[in-house]
Amino acid sequence: MSLQRAAFKIHRVLSYVAFAQMLAWIGGGVVFSLIPFDSVVKGGAVVEKPATRLPDEWRSALSAASPQVGEAAKLETFASPQGTAFRVRGDSAQAFVPADGSAWRAPDSASVAAWARSLYRGGGALARVARIERAEPLVGIVQEAGERRDLWRAAFTDRLHTRFYFDGPSGELLMVRNDAWVLYDFFFRLHVMDYAGGEDFNNVLLRTFAVLSLAFALSGAVLTYSAARRAMLAARRGRTSA
Repeated sequence: MSLQRAAFKIHRVLSYVAFAQMLAWIGGGVVFSLIPFDSVVKGGAVVEKPATRLPDEWRSALSAASPQVGEAAKLETFASPQGTAFRVRGDSAQAFVPADGSAWRAPDSASVAAWARSLYRGGGALARVARIERAEPLVGIVQEAGERRDLWRAAFTDRLHTRFYFDGPSGELLMVRNDAWVLYDFFFRLHVMDYAGGEDFNNVLLRTFAVLSLAFALSGAVLTYSAARRAMLAARRGRTSA
């Protein structure tokens, strides 16, 4: 089999694979360039990120909670439905301590609903609040809450169906999602060819496709050279016969 014939067969087979992935790349590029990331995809236009403000009595609040906290390995401040609070992580457990010295109240649907409404700046209304074990996959490959479990989800009725996700035990706001984010993440996973986690930029599938793309380009170069050579020979024969 001649080099030209082999190159033609390789190029034709790889063209189907390359076309599908390149179409995904081009489609993703259009989505990435047209949809504003911070304001729309990440919901920045419809959420007021909660701030943590420590009251004057926060030290005494921690001191009073020392029997339940014990020897803490890590101390974090976060905004909860109850206000600024501390998350105290020990070796095998964690405790939540309100910074104002009040008793901790585990979030329920009513407090999460009020918390979500206070953070929302969009034009819709709060449709429902539910505590879920895990967010269900969307469009087959999108996991909008990742691997997180035990969540509160507050869904709004705006145009993009904004969804707030809160930590189940603490009520801390974890992420803002909407239909634009789902579309963006779908094409991003196609772009990096990681259909599971969506974060591996050097996975086996991507490396394999890189090698196939190189073979596609090289076979195309061989065909281009052969076509150019035939055209030059034909032009020479035409000048000779003239």
